[in-house]
Amino acid sequence: MKDCDKVFPKNRTLMTWQQEEQDTYCFRDTRMETQLFGGKPFCEIGHRDKSGRLLLERMTYIPGMPSSSLLSFETGNQGEALAAVSCQSEDTELIYRVTAFPGSDTVEQQTTIRNRTKKQVRINLPFLMEYRWELPRNAQLWMMTGGGNFTGSHMLKKIPLYNGYYRHLSSKETPEVIRVDGKKESKEWFLEGSAVWQEFFCLCDGEHGYHITFDYAGVWEAQLSCEADQLSLRISFQESEVSLAPKESLALPVFRSGVFYDGVDGFGNQMLNFIYRYKWDFTNEDYFAKTNAFMFWINEEHTCMEQCDNAFHAANNARYIGAEIVHVDDFWYDRRGEWNNIGADDFAELNRYLSKSGQKLSVWYAPWHVDPECGVLRDHPTWEVEQDWAEWYGLHLDLSIDAVSKWQLELLNQKQRAWGCHMLKYDGEPMWPSGGSYGKMPKASQNWYRLLRTFRSSNPKAGVFGCASGGELMGVEALRYSDLHCVTDGHALHFNGYYNSLLVPPDKMMGGGSIVWGEPYRLSSRGEWRTEVQVNMNNAKAQVSKQYREKVRRDVERYRYFCSVGVAGRWVKVYRPRSEGMDETLLFQKMSRDQKKGYITIQTGLVKQRKDLRIFPGGLLPEERYYVSALEHSFSDQVKTGKEWMEQGIEIRDLKAGEMIFFNLEELPGIHKMKKNVLSPQNCLKKEAANMGYRGVELYWADTNQDTWISYASVLVNGKEKDRVSVGTYYFDIGGLIGNTYEIRLADGYGNYSKRVECK
Repeated sequence: MKDCDKVFPKNRTLMTWQQEEQDTYCFRDTRMETQLFGGKPFCEIGHRDKSGRLLLERMTYIPGMPSSSLLSFETGNQGEALAAVSCQSEDTELIYRVTAFPGSDTVEQQTTIRNRTKKQVRINLPFLMEYRWELPRNAQLWMMTGGGNFTGSHMLKKIPLYNGYYRHLSSKETPEVIRVDGKKESKEWFLEGSAVWQEFFCLCDGEHGYHITFDYAGVWEAQLSCEADQLSLRISFQESEVSLAPKESLALPVFRSGVFYDGVDGFGNQMLNFIYRYKWDFTNEDYFAKTNAFMFWINEEHTCMEQCDNAFHAANNARYIGAEIVHVDDFWYDRRGEWNNIGADDFAELNRYLSKSGQKLSVWYAPWHVDPECGVLRDHPTWEVEQDWAEWYGLHLDLSIDAVSKWQLELLNQKQRAWGCHMLKYDGEPMWPSGGSYGKMPKASQNWYRLLRTFRSSNPKAGVFGCASGGELMGVEALRYSDLHCVTDGHALHFNGYYNSLLVPPDKMMGGGSIVWGEPYRLSSRGEWRTEVQVNMNNAKAQVSKQYREKVRRDVERYRYFCSVGVAGRWVKVYRPRSEGMDETLLFQKMSRDQKKGYITIQTGLVKQRKDLRIFPGGLLPEERYYVSALEHSFSDQVKTGKEWMEQGIEIRDLKAGEMIFFNLEELPGIHKMKKNVLSPQNCLKKEAANMGYRGVELYWADTNQDTWISYASVLVNGKEKDRVSVGTYYFDIGGLIGNTYEIRLADGYGNYSKRVECK
């Protein structure tokens, strides 16, 4: 018998491997009570539940594999334990990889198939993964509808299980469309990974159980059946046969599984903690949890047109309200597949202008879509999928061809070089049937994930804004490579962020859309600040009042403050409060990592009854004292223990529009007056300049305040306030004269100001 131990810090054995014969092996995870058993022709993983029972799942290999052997056993960059086992036949090698994560209840598995021969081989995969679980008492199956554009998307389904239960699912089936917020709508077709169903299943008794997630961008199917008090779940490709060229390898989808406790919120926070800890390695904090000034189809005819002038004014508006990213969406380019600016537009110049304020540029373009007349199709006509047709996004390149993904990577790298570091917003449908078949999708899915990973590795200062007709590709791995992700094309409505935050960090989700520059401000839009929010600026030149700008600025500032104190951003925990008198899905609670601070948003525009409500928060520490306050004063500020608040609830006699509830956020800007010292700006300079076709005067200064929250810098021209700057230390006075007297004064969020300092 062979032994191989891996010892981690504090002399704690994470995983032990034992091999008694060439074709049997066993991994025992001594920290997480997880076991992996293997032998020809199958392997099993087991997790111990809260009562100590070992729950088994099984993945069946291709029959005929005569032997298995350990390939490697090592520690990953983040402390995870990685083991690889090889099984070989005359023609094929299977490499089965298992990854265990310290401090997590999650284990990952992935199989790679390699053609060992010099000829093409065809392999039949009747299913990718099979799970078998004993049914617990009061057994439930949890599933979640997908991120496609239909009302009823992103909803958690709790299905009672019983002997005789059977269900077949497909990622391209007709979704379960329901009426939400008075609407019942759906797009016509769905194909990709998480379009109709999230790649997530859970067996539980309502409080604790077993979960799986997986990452496949193509079309998949699942069969669920209950017999003899067991649930069987089989997940498969739409078409079971795959073809491998000589010496070619194919990495099958990643599957991850684990146990959870403490109900829906317990599962969600375990999953989020796993993502924060182990799936954060490609996140760029310069683009994460930032408010977007979002330009969305500024031409209603959907024909391409110049957009940089509107983006210039959007940047100036964003500088006032504190939005850190300016986004240019669809219809800015000459043609798909080449993605060049048209007319006088120059994204490089726009990016340079944004960088003066510390803002970032985000641009929509989809490297897998092309127009018929583009150069890449002219040079490589075989790169287009067979029997293609031009839908909304155009024609489709075949991502199963390695040369296509290499060309796409070079295109993305070239745009980073040409425009400077920026955020790529991809979109569309990288997965598309070829010749009416889905058989190429496994290879296309592998190449798509590899493309995202390689792009991020090659451009560490760039950002990625994930999108696929909303949330059709939003599995764990896709989110790993994104700083921000679109989870709906609109029809999730008020459910956006509510259930999908079980699988997605809320501040990686793009929400909002109801704040439209130039349209009336609505207090109810504050309910959308459960996620990152966009401010739509299709008409950035719209004349708005100072009062309007201040209302939006205060909302954006509040979110920036939330990020600064840890109640938004990485590590936040999510809870879904119970309530009396209102729909609980209109509530959303975020708490800091230590659970001592947080806030609740309320979709007040959808609350039917505003009188005599009671909200029961979750996740509070029983003995901790919480100062609970309300933005619009729907109740009086009070201090109670966490236990008291969770048991007694927060009583609201009359709910005000735009209400938000805060836990231990006494220093939230804009609420209370506090005496604080604000240091004056330093190195205040002015100079004549031209930007984006406009001449004027540029102002620069330095902010030396370290411990004081600076709300904005006031720009005074000839003694009168002209504008405010809430992000960066730069201002451009369009049409300004160098002979004017320019002064900068800093303001905190508590009614205090620095001295005025003149720019020289």
